[in-house]
Amino acid sequence: MLVHFDIDGNGVKEWTLVELQGRVENREEGDTIDGLPLGQLTRTDGGEIELVVGNSKLVGAEVKLDKPFAVLVPNQDKQNAVRESDVVEKNDAHWSVVGIVKRKLLFKSRPQPIVVKNE
Repeated sequence: MLVHFDIDGNGVKEWTLVELQGRVENREEGDTIDGLPLGQLTRTDGGEIELVVGNSKLVGAEVKLDKPFAVLVPNQDKQNAVRESDVVEKNDAHWSVVGIVKRKLLFKSRPQPIVVKNE
């Protein structure tokens, strides 16, 4: 899963990869989670990353990737994607860079249940 966090200095958006162990499922609206909020993501004073999903808490860490990678989308307008001197073939693929992934949030432990004490 990729999450947009902030803007890099050169104007390209920086994205962060979220790596979870297990499966994330939507029990209410079919089998897709597209566009649904996953949970609440926070950073503790100690630098740990916490993700609260429903009544479970995941604790993880931010890890820098050895090699950054680009997030690409197909460019629909071929005329703007190439220079005038380039030859555009009918089946050429043109891609736009929409983001760079330089780090990931790694959650490698099992979720901890959140128990609320009733008084």
